[in-house]
Amino acid sequence: MLFFNNEKEKSDFILKNGSALSGFISFHVTTPEASDLFKKSVSKPLAYLMPIVAYINMKSEITYLSEGYRIGTGDDLLRFILEDEKSL
Repeated sequence: MLFFNNEKEKSDFILKNGSALSGFISFHVTTPEASDLFKKSVSKPLAYLMPIVAYINMKSEITYLSEGYRIGTGDDLLRFILEDEKSL
């Protein structure tokens, strides 16, 4: 999954790079707030050593973000997935 801040950014990227990428990649536009939240998580010192778990709903919104080792991440994630499926 690749995320972009707006449709133009997404379209320009696909036009330039789309043919070289796997067909399994999907392209989404997300909110600037969600994008900033995710960027902050992965740019923290030692972030590459800690798990970051995010749930991105069907609207390309990051509705769940867990950083580091936490008990209950799986249960939390499942709850967000089930809530998202109910809203379809």
